[in-house]
Amino acid sequence: MKAKTLFLATRPGFFTASIVCVLLGLVAGWYHSRQADLLGAAAILVASVLMHAGADMMNDYDDHVNGADEANHEYISPFSGGSRMIQAGVLTAAEVRRTAYALLAGGMLILFLLAVRSGPLMLLLAAIGLFTSLFYTGKPLYLASRGLGELVVGFNFGPVLVAAGYYVQAHRLSMGALLASLPMMFLVTAILYVNEMPDYAGDRAAGKRTLVVRLGRARASYGYIVLMAASYLSIVLAVAAGQLPLLALLSLGTLPLAVAASHHVLRYHDRPDAMSPASVQTIVNHLLTGLLLAVTTYAAGVSAPLVPLLIGGACAAFLSLRTYAALDAMRRAFLAARGAA
Repeated sequence: MKAKTLFLATRPGFFTASIVCVLLGLVAGWYHSRQADLLGAAAILVASVLMHAGADMMNDYDDHVNGADEANHEYISPFSGGSRMIQAGVLTAAEVRRTAYALLAGGMLILFLLAVRSGPLMLLLAAIGLFTSLFYTGKPLYLASRGLGELVVGFNFGPVLVAAGYYVQAHRLSMGALLASLPMMFLVTAILYVNEMPDYAGDRAAGKRTLVVRLGRARASYGYIVLMAASYLSIVLAVAAGQLPLLALLSLGTLPLAVAASHHVLRYHDRPDAMSPASVQTIVNHLLTGLLLAVTTYAAGVSAPLVPLLIGGACAAFLSLRTYAALDAMRRAFLAARGAA
């Protein structure tokens, strides 16, 4: 039972954020090098999930210590406000911290072994991931409290994770890795950003100066639109630069999701209880766009692209719909429970 509780405390529903970014890097690395390392690919996917889980639990611990989660009464679970395991008395702060350290250690061990297999640059990427995991909301740097949280998360889930996947396959980095990472960077930043809006009051009370706190909810709502626009423009840029195939433009088909979420943010930015649909749409948009980028890039690299394009596209749509349904069910259940209370 304790193991299941600890697993749920890692917020596994958000692991797609790291998995999709690494997957895109793996496919882009194969596309540019025509080298495939399946064992390395599996290892980097596992390592990224362990590091992601460890970072989330460190964030839970740090936000408990600095009082941000205790001061947050407008959170919308599971999208904002952390896992709430400490606040509910289900886990102690010490248990959360120990588990976070264990997960980060496991991820670092795999990344060290990958550095031996793929090259020393993996150590630099691993060090960046560990450093930001420990100090995102932790002392003495408190990166999120200094208004750097969005930059750190975007950089980690964009250039760092995509580069890690790319490097495992190609054993080098290139402009292609950077340009392929930009859409993921902007979209995952948008996930954090939209989920900071319900946390506004709690973060402000705890002195956690996120970008939303610095801008205020009204002005911050326009920042969300900037992130959405930048994500799609970066896809066009990568294709125009020849670093992603022309087929990658099919990923622009997720634009209606971005428009719907943007409209919701503009309308309900000052109503935490009504923000959760935008959170769901943003998470699913990141997932579907990333999967479509990976599928179209792979399809463009094989001699008969139609079959992988159709099968991969169907799988991407199915996974995205299932994710949407699961997240929406959790959202509705939480709001119903809060209303009953």
